[in-house]
Amino acid sequence: MNEKKGTSFIQSVLSVGSINVVIMFFAFARQAFVAANFGTTTEMDLYFFSYAIGMIFIFTPGAIFEHVAIPHLVRARERLKNSNYYCFSNMIFIYSILFSIILTTIFVFAMPFIVDIMAMGFNEDEKSKLLELLNCFIPWFLIFPIYNAMNSIYKSEGNYSIVTFIELALTILSILFIYLLSDEVSNIPYAYFLSLIILLLVLIIHRVSYYKISISFNELYLLRRMIKNSFQLLLNQPIKSATSILERNIQTYLPPGSISTFGYANQLVVALSGLLSFKQIFMIPLSSDRGRVLKTERLIVGILFLTLPLAFFLNLFSSDVISILYGRGQFDVESIKRTSSAFSILIFTVIFGTLNAPLIRLFQVIDKINVMLFLHILNLFGMLLFCVLFVWYLELGVEGLAYSILANSFISTVLLLILLNVNGIKLSISNIFKRSCIYASMFISLYFLFKMMPSHSNVYINIAVNSSVWAACTVCIALICRSHVLFIVRGVSNE
Repeated sequence: MNEKKGTSFIQSVLSVGSINVVIMFFAFARQAFVAANFGTTTEMDLYFFSYAIGMIFIFTPGAIFEHVAIPHLVRARERLKNSNYYCFSNMIFIYSILFSIILTTIFVFAMPFIVDIMAMGFNEDEKSKLLELLNCFIPWFLIFPIYNAMNSIYKSEGNYSIVTFIELALTILSILFIYLLSDEVSNIPYAYFLSLIILLLVLIIHRVSYYKISISFNELYLLRRMIKNSFQLLLNQPIKSATSILERNIQTYLPPGSISTFGYANQLVVALSGLLSFKQIFMIPLSSDRGRVLKTERLIVGILFLTLPLAFFLNLFSSDVISILYGRGQFDVESIKRTSSAFSILIFTVIFGTLNAPLIRLFQVIDKINVMLFLHILNLFGMLLFCVLFVWYLELGVEGLAYSILANSFISTVLLLILLNVNGIKLSISNIFKRSCIYASMFISLYFLFKMMPSHSNVYINIAVNSSVWAACTVCIALICRSHVLFIVRGVSNE
C-alpha cells in the first residue's frame, strides 16, 4: 500500500514539475514582454513598488488559505465522511469571500497611511502617482484571496492536474490581457484581475458540477479551529511585514530605475523558487504524522540537490540570461547590466527560499505558529543590520540590497532548523550537513571549472552549449550520488 502511494506521489511530482516548466516558460515570456514595453522607467518603479505593497498587505494575508487550510482539509478528509468534508470545504470558500471583502476594504482606507510609511524616499508627486496606481490594483486584490482558497481546496484533495492546468491557463490568459492592454503600465493589474476572475469562475462551475454543494454547521468547530490558526499566523504578519517595509523604504532612496531593476531580477528568482517548490505538494505527505521527521530531512537534502546546480549556473551566466530574457525594446544595455548584477546575487536566495517554504509550513502543521514571531523579529533586526552594512556603509546600491536579502535568507534557514529541533521535530542536522557538503563541493568545483572556460560571443550559443554541458555534468553527479537520490525519493513518498 505504501509503495502504491509512493508511486502515485512521485508521478504527481513529475507531472506537476513538467507542467511547471511550461508555466515558467510562459511566465518568462510575460516578463520579457513587459520589460520590452516599459523597461526600467519611473512608471515601472511605481508598478513594482505597488506590487510590493500588495504582496505585504493583500497577497501574503490572502495566501493564508494555502498555508493553513490545506493541513486542516487533509486531516478532515482522512477523518470525516465525504459529505461532511465537502461541507467543511464549502464553508472555507464562503469564509474566503468575507475575508477578502474585509481585508480589501481595510486596505483601501489605509492606503494613504501605508504610502506615507513605506515610501519615505518618494516626493509628493511620486506618492500621488503611487496612490493612483494602487487604485488600479484593487480588483486584483479583491479576487486573489478567494481564488487562493479555491485553489487550496483542490490541492488538499490531490487534484494536482486541475491545479497545474489552472496555473498554466492563468499565465497564458495574463499574457493575452497584458498584450491587449499594453498601452499603459496601469493596465497590467487589470490584466491579472481579468485572468483570475475567469479561472475562478471555471473552478466554481467545475465544483458545482462534480461535487455536492451543501453547508452543515456540524463542521463549524473545524472552521473555528482553522480561523484560530489563521489569525495566529496573521498576528505574526505585522512583524513579518516590518522587514519588507524596511526593504521597500530603502529602495525609495536608491537612484531612479533601481526599484524596477530589482523587481525584474527578483521576479525571475521567485518564478524559479515556485518551479522548484512543485506547487508545495510536499505539504500533503508532511501533513501526515507518520515518518514526518525522516520525510523532512530527505526533502531538505532533495531541495539542496535541485537548487545548488541551478544557482551556481545562473550566477555564472547571469548576464547572458538577462540579455536573452529582457534584452530588447526599452530594456537597454545599462538595464541589462544592472539587472544581471542584482540577479547574480539574488539567485542564491533560491536555495534558502525553497528550503524555508516547507520548514515554515511545518510550524503550521504542528500548530506552533507563535514560534514564528520570534523568527520574524530576528529577521527584522538582521535585515536592518545587513542593509546598514551593505547599502549605507559600503554604498553598494541595488547589489547591497541583494546581499542583505541573501544574508538574511541564510540566517533564517539556520534559525528555522534550530527552532524545529527545539519544538519536537528532531532533525539529524549532522546528516543534512554531511550530504549538503558533498553536493556543494561538487558543484563549486564545477563552477570554477566552467569559469576558466572560454565563452562564445553569441549569447544564445554560449548559453545553449554551456547549459547542455552543465546539465550533463549534473546528471553525472546524480549518478555518482544515486544512493542519495533514491534515499530522497523513496523517503518523501513512501514513509
